[in-house]
Amino acid sequence: MGPEAYCVNRRFDVSGPLPFRMDRHYFAHALAGVIALTEEGLGGDPVCEKIVRAVGRSPRTLARRFSEGMGMTWREALRRLRIVRAMELLAMSDVSVTEVSLSVGYASLSGFNAAFRELTGMAPGSYRKSLSG
Repeated sequence: MGPEAYCVNRRFDVSGPLPFRMDRHYFAHALAGVIALTEEGLGGDPVCEKIVRAVGRSPRTLARRFSEGMGMTWREALRRLRIVRAMELLAMSDVSVTEVSLSVGYASLSGFNAAFRELTGMAPGSYRKSLSG
C-alpha cells in the first residue's frame, strides 16, 4: 500500500476545506488530509463528521473515494493506524498493554488483542518481549 505509507508519515494542513477532485494531485492531498484527521482522533472516537466537513463530500462519497484511493475502507485504515501507534507505544514505553489499548482508542482489551494479533501475527505482550531480545 504505497499511498498509505506516504500519508501516515506526513503532516498536512487540514484547517481549510480539502480539495476532493478527481485530479490525482488533489485527490492524493484530500486522502492525506483524511488520514491526518484520522490520526488526530486515534485516542478516542475519530469524528467522522469533522472529516466529512473537511472534504466537503457526503459520507458515502467519502467512503467510496477513500476505498478507491487507499484500497481499504476508512475503518480498516483507522484500525491499522491504531495498531501502528500501539506498536510504537509498546516499543517505547513500559505502559501496560491495557493502557496502550485505551490510549489508541480501544474500549475493550480483548478487541485490541484480537486486532493486534490479526495485523501482526502476535499478541501485544509477545510483540513487546520480541523487541527486548
